[in-house]
Amino acid sequence: MKALILAFSASLVWGLAPSLFKLVLKEGVPPSVALIFHNLSACIIALLITIILGERLTLNPKQLSLAFLGGFLSGFLGLYLFFLALRHGDVSIISPIASTSPLWSALFAYIV
Repeated sequence: MKALILAFSASLVWGLAPSLFKLVLKEGVPPSVALIFHNLSACIIALLITIILGERLTLNPKQLSLAFLGGFLSGFLGLYLFFLALRHGDVSIISPIASTSPLWSALFAYIV
């Protein structure tokens, strides 16, 4: 039950974020600059939570490589492409298309 509540909460938060991204891009902020501040805020908050919870900050080379690759794909490349799409299109069209990512996740998970 806890996992479902957390997943639903994530869905609500992810549903709100694209409208905020569109507003900042509509103000003329370049997608790369918006991405810097998006990732900077995520990094600062994640670091604070890690410190508060007393979690370890060390990774072995394999863990670091996988985390880096995942971060590059989702935290940079995917989000940058999403920001570019939002800059040129409507949230009501772009967001549902981008929200098909779980289908790709299921496919790749099956393959891997």
